[in-house]
Amino acid sequence: MPVTGMPASEAQGELLVPPRMDAGATRAGRLRRAIRPWTHKPLAVAGGAIVLAIVGVAVFADLIAPYAVDTVNPIDRLQGPSLRHLMGTDSLGRDSFSLVVHGARTSIYVGFGAVAISTAGALIIGVVGGYYGGWLDTVAQRLVDMWMSFPWLVIILTIAAIAGPGLTTVTLLLGFAYTFPNSRVVRAATLATKQNLYVDAAKVIGAGDVRIMLFHILPNITAPVIILATLGLGNAILAEASLSFLGLGVTPPDVSWGTMLSGGSRQYFFRSPWLAFWPGLALSLAVFGFNMLGDGLRDVLDPRLRSR
Repeated sequence: MPVTGMPASEAQGELLVPPRMDAGATRAGRLRRAIRPWTHKPLAVAGGAIVLAIVGVAVFADLIAPYAVDTVNPIDRLQGPSLRHLMGTDSLGRDSFSLVVHGARTSIYVGFGAVAISTAGALIIGVVGGYYGGWLDTVAQRLVDMWMSFPWLVIILTIAAIAGPGLTTVTLLLGFAYTFPNSRVVRAATLATKQNLYVDAAKVIGAGDVRIMLFHILPNITAPVIILATLGLGNAILAEASLSFLGLGVTPPDVSWGTMLSGGSRQYFFRSPWLAFWPGLALSLAVFGFNMLGDGLRDVLDPRLRSR
């Protein structure tokens, strides 16, 4: 019914014009929808906060640590926690808090480096093999079976003993070790995605195989890849600490939580238990944070779990 004092055409046009939504309200709505799934996952939020804290400590280690890692003071050896040394000192008189802070940098470097290498390798093997299938996929999967039939930690220990310890060596070895198990998950996601109609439509319009894999398959398997990477970070950090504990990982002047747990920590544990307590706590928090964050990402990114 036209408004009084206004032509019918103008009144009708006025009624047909949709209300304009405020851009701020739209952004706020998107932000609420993004935050809502995390409100029911306090452990995942706590894990994310721990991860951000560890990454921040690793990035600003030089500013946070009050002493250099190579500062040796035999007079202050094996001192307990105090205002001068928040976490005490080790058998060489080095500040344990500074060592833990710089150990976070090493763990983050190895973790992210190994995960980047393993994710890239898994994507190449899983996406290419799953998309083409045939003899290429068969050969790739048999190689994966051969690798997974051996205890990978024993293989890494053997290679590390031959190649020699070092930060780069450990990163490359762990990245290579996690490539083959992760490729199985990527291949399964690729096989499921390849059956969708939009892949067939891309083939019909003449899209090449490389374009289909890059722009149609890869974006749709991002969720499991992100979850794999997040969970793999905790495993890589724990594996690096294990190798360093055995003397086959990080070597001085680099600092690792694993090297802090060996040597003086074992020799003086009953006299100075904080030597093992602080690096062990840092390692536990790092693994816990990445695992909880990965578990939360799995629930949020998986539509079936999100609907529940």
